[in-house]
Amino acid sequence: MPFDRKLLQDYADAWSSGDSEAVASLYTPEAIRQDTLFSENQQGNSAIKAFATHFFARYPGVHLTLLETFGEFPKVIKRGGIYTVSVSDPSRQPCDVNMLVLLEPDESQQKIAQEWVFYNADSLIACGWAQ
Repeated sequence: MPFDRKLLQDYADAWSSGDSEAVASLYTPEAIRQDTLFSENQQGNSAIKAFATHFFARYPGVHLTLLETFGEFPKVIKRGGIYTVSVSDPSRQPCDVNMLVLLEPDESQQKIAQEWVFYNADSLIACGWAQ
């Protein structure tokens, strides 16, 4: 069953833009973003904007590519995407981190209300994000 993947592509575009304001505009004012692996949890789009500013400074030129989408059925409450995050490793060589992002949108605002981020461990190690 097809569903609207626009929010998932907008997510990739915003997190590839280098513009923390564009990232923050995807989220509701009280949104929750959970990255439990790195304990990078934010509440509110202003906290998410601050995180994005730091992320873009650390990984200039970052690019997310949406590889695959999925959702709950028959009503799509949560939707997710598998992404490749193209960055440079500590030796400045190109490197890809693979992650899965699960989003729960606020349908009335067409924005992200809650987000969960999960990573492929091998890609984190290869890119120097984890040991």
